[in-house]
Amino acid sequence: MLHTPGPWQVNGGIRTLDGRVIATTNGSAFPAEVDLANAYLIAAAPELIEAALLASDALHQFHPAQHQIPVGKGVCEWGPCRQLRESIAKARKPVG
Repeated sequence: MLHTPGPWQVNGGIRTLDGRVIATTNGSAFPAEVDLANAYLIAAAPELIEAALLASDALHQFHPAQHQIPVGKGVCEWGPCRQLRESIAKARKPVG
């Protein structure tokens, strides 16, 4: 995990619980209510990635009929699995 561990909160920006700034949305080209909505979405990111990982594992455990992995592919191409996998990969994209 390369990101700052959660939970994060919206409090004059997106911050850790001990007050360290993660990001700000003030001064963007969007109206204040959109900035605030974006801040809440960003603040939820650590919990959302954990939920996506749990959901991906649960799909593989509880819906095996949907997980027909093509020979040589190694990954499930069923729509929900693919979407979760791609979203998780986007959130964990290497930096640098």
